[in-house]
Amino acid sequence: MLSRPTSGRAFDVRPLLFEAFVCSLAMMSFVAVLGPIARTLGFAPWQAGLVMTAGGLTLALFARFWGRLSDRWGRRRTLLLALGGFACGGVSSFSVQ
Repeated sequence: MLSRPTSGRAFDVRPLLFEAFVCSLAMMSFVAVLGPIARTLGFAPWQAGLVMTAGGLTLALFARFWGRLSDRWGRRRTLLLALGGFACGGVSSFSVQ
């Protein structure tokens, strides 16, 4: 799982792939806590389901886009861009009250 060598050294993409796995695991862990959170906030069950459906549809709709971007830019740059977006989303969630 090595990408093209840069300046004589091969870049090991495994840490970025592990990071992508951990981010996916974090998002899927949300399923376990969605029910109690929805009940605490007073949401109907269909609203909690809509949240999960929206996430899944977004993933399905943008998979081809990220695949093409990965083919054009390479896995490393694409994963770093995705990690940056994920980090910005996580940081911005702290500003919501």
